[in-house]
Amino acid sequence: MTKDGSSFAEALNQKFDKRFGEMQDAAKRGMSQKDYDATKKRAEQNGFDIEQQRARDAIIHDMKVGNITPQMAQNQLAANGLLREDEQSHAMDMAEHMVANTPVTPKQPEQGENMAQAHKMQHMDAQGMYHATQKSANEQAGVQSFADGTTAKAGEWLRTHDDTKAFGGEKHFPDGTKMSADGTMQFANGAVMKQGLKDANGNTLPQGAIQHGDGIYTVGNRIITANGVSQDMTQPIKLPDGSIVRPNGDREIHGGANAGGTTIDKNGVVTHENGAVSKGMVTKHTNGSQSFSDGSVLQKDGNMLHMHGETTNADGMTTTPQGDKVFSDGSVLHHNGDITAKGATKHQDGSTTYPNRVEHGNGSVTYNDGHVLYADGTTVDGKGNISFDNGKSYQAIKDMPNGRYVHPSTGDIAYADGSVSHVASGAVSNADGYTGRVNHADGRNGTEGTFSLGGSVYWANGTTANADGSIEFDTHNSGIVVKGQTVLHQTGTKTTTQDGTTQIKRTDGYTTFGQAQTQHRTGTKFRGFGIRSHRK
Repeated sequence: MTKDGSSFAEALNQKFDKRFGEMQDAAKRGMSQKDYDATKKRAEQNGFDIEQQRARDAIIHDMKVGNITPQMAQNQLAANGLLREDEQSHAMDMAEHMVANTPVTPKQPEQGENMAQAHKMQHMDAQGMYHATQKSANEQAGVQSFADGTTAKAGEWLRTHDDTKAFGGEKHFPDGTKMSADGTMQFANGAVMKQGLKDANGNTLPQGAIQHGDGIYTVGNRIITANGVSQDMTQPIKLPDGSIVRPNGDREIHGGANAGGTTIDKNGVVTHENGAVSKGMVTKHTNGSQSFSDGSVLQKDGNMLHMHGETTNADGMTTTPQGDKVFSDGSVLHHNGDITAKGATKHQDGSTTYPNRVEHGNGSVTYNDGHVLYADGTTVDGKGNISFDNGKSYQAIKDMPNGRYVHPSTGDIAYADGSVSHVASGAVSNADGYTGRVNHADGRNGTEGTFSLGGSVYWANGTTANADGSIEFDTHNSGIVVKGQTVLHQTGTKTTTQDGTTQIKRTDGYTTFGQAQTQHRTGTKFRGFGIRSHRK
């Protein structure tokens, strides 16, 4: 270094220039300097650039807060080339570890704030986490894969890790057993077990009785013949349908569970060849999950996966296959960011749909009959006419200069065909030739977007928020209906949440309860659906 310290000064200048460039880069990305530095450090450690690291952070964050499962996170990271080299060889062990060991305390809604709005505000930050969630939800439409090995295809089937399938109100096991929605089981050899069986003498047989071919019944080790004679077996015996009856009361189909068949004990508990055990209408699987007669699966992590692909968390939030979130207070965060709560829908373009009108955020209001009203008394009737005196008298818009009218304060443009373009929201009233229809701004550039009509809102993915406050999802997006704080599933199951307890009640009388994660005084945590199942 020279005596005047020029080399030192040059080094300082270079360091300053580099830091100033980083400050500009952080500002350009909408990041705080602290967040930028931390992200840059992680990116260098992982071998990514900053944008890649931000995308990776967004996916992992979604996994932590429960928006997506570890398996979904694994798939998204892999698809976008965001896995580190040390993660390439295993399926997201680190993700599951992070979920298990990273406590997440949900933001409590402020007074007057709905849960969907609170959730959205919590997850929309400078890193664009909400938009990453929206993208991942769209990518997951169709067949969903979950961390416990369960897969679901909306409106078609649900398959657990052991290849047990549910669809159309039935469960099918790999050993050929079929369980109907009322709990009736038909085994691979045609034998049937159900409630209310009666022998030849008209006696109602107890739970666990099986009807075999040729009018033969078995109750444990007791065989009842077609003429009503019963006998207890002291030695194994093979019936004409191939069933083996053992002295301990076991009935074995095709050699029993240990030989690839099925074993039914004296109480009617069924052990399948894949290790699953059915008791009544509930099946316990080897990975700790349980499946029910409506095809739903209570996963080990405490989430309830329903047959048509929707998932209910223990806190009552239900997520549809396309990423719409229904919260326990009945509010809905739609896949495109719109929010429906208490009969009103807040759109991404800033407009709000109410049962009788759409407000555009600049004082202009479109009513269901198609007329558009402004605060200064200007009224467009939606049929090509305009009034400047609160609707007392009208003149044709086609006769005005350029055949249109531009509102002086809002900049909105009214056209001779009755449509109105709103500058504040980007929405269009009386669009596509329908009086009262409002096309929202998410349908720009020729894309199929959201529109309001008659107080109802229609989304491109088939979801409808009705003027009466109910919300319907079509069969390709789970087919659920939301009425107040109740979610009605296609299978007839109802999900409700009251006083922090979620209740899932099925048509067969089985009810499953769950509570949101709670910190107890002992320091232990309660997670998931703790009271497994009760029948009333």
